[in-house]
Amino acid sequence: MKMKNILTCSLGTMVLLSGLITTNVLAKGDTKDSSYYLQMPKGYHVNAYTPARTKYNDSSVYQKNSWIGKDRTLRLWVVGKDKTDLSGGHYIDITSGQKKNIPNVAYENKGKTPVRIAGEVRGTPNAVVISAKGVWSPDSRR
Repeated sequence: MKMKNILTCSLGTMVLLSGLITTNVLAKGDTKDSSYYLQMPKGYHVNAYTPARTKYNDSSVYQKNSWIGKDRTLRLWVVGKDKTDLSGGHYIDITSGQKKNIPNVAYENKGKTPVRIAGEVRGTPNAVVISAKGVWSPDSRR
């Protein structure tokens, strides 16, 4: 009987520890940088999107811009894989070389879900294609 209690207690401890480790990994999220290259076509309020990546927690989306063509300003926000708005009304404007996190409600509304960054050029309509380059991750370090 004593051996059964020890075995049961050991098994329970292993299950508890594995659950804690799994929870800790998921809480950290996906903070690995991926390159983005957005091309906004000619026109006004024409959006471009990053590829989708899975978001694991309620942190902001991280982005660090390297450059934006023609010294323009970009507006960025978070959308789902299907391009539905998950910004919660949060938009950021960036200029070339800026690093800003993008607040959103993706995890709060959908749990673990694929997200993208959407971008559009601010100001006058694009007479030419405007490009932007940088890195991003769906989750940020807190």
